[in-house]
Parts: sequence; structure tokens; C-alpha cells
Amino acid sequence: MFSHTMGKAVYFNSIRAEGHVVKKFKQYFEKFNHKVLHSFMGNEQELDGFLKNGFYIALRICSFEYEYSRRMIKSRIPLDRIVF
Repeated sequence: MFSHTMGKAVYFNSIRAEGHVVKKFKQYFEKFNHKVLHSFMGNEQELDGFLKNGFYIALRICSFEYEYSRRMIKSRIPLDRIVF
């Protein structure tokens, strides 16, 4: 809970593990003011769930590798929730 008490962002690295992140940490989501999901490679439903829970989405170059990923980024992630 260090990031919570210090007011810092907490980063979740989720390469193909979005479901595990939710399963293990969902009970803590509301305690963190700033949550960043790094290396998102999931589907639209998972993305919507993270956005609904107040996450920022950290993108990297491989996030733009596939057409469906580019389409999802453009259509589903608000600009104010994207970080690099």
C-alpha cells in the first residue's frame, strides 16, 4: 500500500495477464488514486473493465502492431487515459 499512502501511481504490468491482474488485485483498486495498466494486450471487454475502474492505459510500440489493437486504442481509450 506504499503508493496509496504516498499518493503515487501504482503500475500493473499485464502482458497477456489482464484476467490475473483483476483476480488478484481488484479488491485494492479503489484504494489507489492513480492506477496505470502497462502493456495491455487484452480484449475490448477487459479494456472497458480497466477503464471503468479508473485505470490509465500505458501504451508502447507493440500496442500498435496489429490492426485490431490500433482500432481498439482509437475507438475505446479516451485521450486523457493514455500514457506512454
